[in-house]
Amino acid sequence: MIDERKQLYSEAKINSKSIGKKAFENLSHSISRLLERKIRDRLEKKEGVILLQNRRGFAPFIECKSCGYVEQCDRCNVTMTYHATKKHMRCHYCGKVKPAPTTCTQCGGFEFSLNGFGTQRVEQELAALFPSAVTVRMDMDTTTRKGSHEKILRQFGEGGADILLGTQMVAKGLDFPRVTLVGVISADTQMMLPDFRSAERTFQLLTQVAGRAGRSTLAGEVIIQTSQPNHYALKHVREHDFVGFYNEEIEFRKSINYPPFSRVIVVEFKGRNERNVEQTATSFGNQLFTLLNRESILGPSPAVLSKIKNEYRWQIIIKADKDGDKNGTRARHAVARVVNNLSGQSIKSKVKVTVDVDPVGIL
Repeated sequence: MIDERKQLYSEAKINSKSIGKKAFENLSHSISRLLERKIRDRLEKKEGVILLQNRRGFAPFIECKSCGYVEQCDRCNVTMTYHATKKHMRCHYCGKVKPAPTTCTQCGGFEFSLNGFGTQRVEQELAALFPSAVTVRMDMDTTTRKGSHEKILRQFGEGGADILLGTQMVAKGLDFPRVTLVGVISADTQMMLPDFRSAERTFQLLTQVAGRAGRSTLAGEVIIQTSQPNHYALKHVREHDFVGFYNEEIEFRKSINYPPFSRVIVVEFKGRNERNVEQTATSFGNQLFTLLNRESILGPSPAVLSKIKNEYRWQIIIKADKDGDKNGTRARHAVARVVNNLSGQSIKSKVKVTVDVDPVGIL
């Protein structure tokens, strides 16, 4: 996609000599020229298309063109997503909704750019590119009503829609013989998250959605759009090489002593008073340092999502090396001991302490 953007910009520079700045308008597209050609070919053949974009809404964030300010949720430390259908901003963590800005709260500017691509924006682009095609969107916003999920799939399965666009719910378990093309709008959405399982989850998701194409006598094809084409997860997805991915991923895990070479324990501290949360996490960490090897402890530090639903979040991550602590017993006992020691302090300061052994995610 980087090469595509460079090509579009080069063409715009040439066109600007005759039409001026208008040549640089609307250069941002979610559908590459290659994917557009492939979709057009399938539509002409009356075959089905499934598109995956694992991000709902219209635009992940709105940015002021004058000062660069980005609208954020005041209850969570995350950007608010713009939803075009209701013309509002929504936080996907606490559910808060507020009107889209008309003037910037920082500089008073009134020009904004909608950055990134959610399923609503991809749907709009598909309508512009293929006006005669019928696209159905399946995400959290379109499947809230009872029976809506089945209705969307039935419409697509019976040929009432040409393109099925959705989040990860379109990646698993669907069996439509007429589908010969699967397109992944952005493979980078999950791959670049700061979690040691990001590559594994990306590999799982993309191999699953790739399996939706060519499930009958018709040959299937998969187009994956990315700005990281040399990432090892995508290399092995392209070759459908499970063993190759495992071999490369297992070496990475071993080098940083993450599962399956260790047991991971995440201790989370959250509360409405940021200072109390920090102090409790720091006290917890200081006691833990006297019981366990300092190199096996990460933190205490603010979580990646440092505030959710008006609660500040700090974390300590413990990696129990299986060579020295096979079942993580020593680490678990140390954590339990510190939890008991600080229970009075955490209750007094209204800080919740949560211990998660072998967590599904660490964000």
